[in-house]
Amino acid sequence: MNEKLRELVCHIVREVVEEEGVVTAVKLVKLLYLIDLEFFRRTRKLLTGLTWRYYLYGPYPDDFAEELDRFEGFGLQRKIQKHKDKTVIFFRPEYPEVEWCNLDGFSPTEKSIVAEVLKIWGLEDLRTLLDFVYLQTEPMQKAEFGEKLDFSVARPPSQVVRHVREIGISKDKASAIRMKLALQTVPRLQVDFEGTYDAAYHKARVALHEDERQPALSGRVELKASIEKIYDGQRE
Repeated sequence: MNEKLRELVCHIVREVVEEEGVVTAVKLVKLLYLIDLEFFRRTRKLLTGLTWRYYLYGPYPDDFAEELDRFEGFGLQRKIQKHKDKTVIFFRPEYPEVEWCNLDGFSPTEKSIVAEVLKIWGLEDLRTLLDFVYLQTEPMQKAEFGEKLDFSVARPPSQVVRHVREIGISKDKASAIRMKLALQTVPRLQVDFEGTYDAAYHKARVALHEDERQPALSGRVELKASIEKIYDGQRE
């Protein structure tokens, strides 16, 4: 069992839920990815020890489902919620075991990076988080579907805009762009998975198998963004 990863997962779930947030399986994975990315920017190493690949809806680590199975009961509860044809997996802290998830074995740098990522992204809505991870992080921008992600392309902290808060584009246009991108860049693979998956997973499967006769995108899209930059815990 990856003890460091277990403590980190438990800590993420506790911190987000105690701030009245929700941690779905997809959100948990993306927060871990952003923590690894920020850690790599500063140390050229991955904090979690996971191997990341480009799968549905972005980065996903090898053998992560099995790791989560082993973590249950150690400060972590897995809940399954069904609504019509949707199945959502989310996590909640388990007390009193969760009290030890304080990152005691982590270095000050590691703790600082975890806190920074959770402060920015812990309570963010899933769509915004997915868009950022999928479209605006360097390993995903250079990725090929199914292949291992290359973190060596990550820029140093001084060259990174941490978070785009607002994008001046309608939801309909953004959805159309996401769909077009999925249809153009993700191979059509027939893959059978066992288990239950959350809503974001099912939406991605629909996008992959949607009829390609989508209305063509034309014209020009102007993006207007207000940027918040955070470098080493300091705001500009």
